[in-house]
Amino acid sequence: DPPTIFCPPNVSIGCNDSMDPSETGFATAIDDCTIDPAIGYVDLPLGGNCPPSTVIESTRRIWNAVDEAGNINTCDQIISVVDFDAPKLSGPPDLFLECNGEGGVLSTDPKVQDWAAEFSAVDECSDVTESLNLPKLFPSGCAPGQETLVIYSAADECNNGDFLVRTVTVVDTTPPDLSCDAQPLVLWP
Repeated sequence: DPPTIFCPPNVSIGCNDSMDPSETGFATAIDDCTIDPAIGYVDLPLGGNCPPSTVIESTRRIWNAVDEAGNINTCDQIISVVDFDAPKLSGPPDLFLECNGEGGVLSTDPKVQDWAAEFSAVDECSDVTESLNLPKLFPSGCAPGQETLVIYSAADECNNGDFLVRTVTVVDTTPPDLSCDAQPLVLWP
């Protein structure tokens, strides 16, 4: 009779976690004639289906137990590498600007572009798709100013996503330029 083998349970691990049995579990075996049957394993890649799921790849670990008579028994453990987390987002603080053109500040303004370049996203498992909704014009207003919401979002290849919301406030505190003729006005009676 072959040994009786007991596989560790199927397990899901993160993309940077170890697949070593010390992390994913060891198989055990008992045998009527051999006190300590030899235990080993072979890994077979199964692939993944991210997206639509969060499983990046799976491995079928086939555990085997062999007694001294050469009798063998096997069991399977599935180890899934899963993208559990959304990308980590970072962004600048809210932006405050003085109106510098007709109606406000254009999104092509260097100050706006420098501010927008500070948004970033990092994912441990896959590439990231980013989106930043900058309007063509940030409108201005009297003090305390006109606020415009800006949403920065990012998603990884397994459709885990997150977003940040910031405001751009444009205020008009500059008085209008006046020009007048310095010559005195002379009227005839």
